[in-house]
Amino acid sequence: MADGDMYVALYIGLLLGWPRGLIAILLSFVIGAVIGVILIVTKIRSRKDTLPFVPFMMIATCLSLIFGNYFTGFLGL
Repeated sequence: MADGDMYVALYIGLLLGWPRGLIAILLSFVIGAVIGVILIVTKIRSRKDTLPFVPFMMIATCLSLIFGNYFTGFLGL
């Protein structure tokens, strides 16, 4: 994560609030890891290449906005 990613994470937390903001940040790491592994396995990217993290954060934010109640119920938050 670079400096810009931290600012976006701050704004996501301010936008979504306590449980949904945490879910969005955790979900962005999961989505980023899955996509990163897929790109490495298919040899589109190597382990030394960088990926922008903000698109994964935006996908997770949208998912948290839409399905936030289901995630909080599943996790017991």
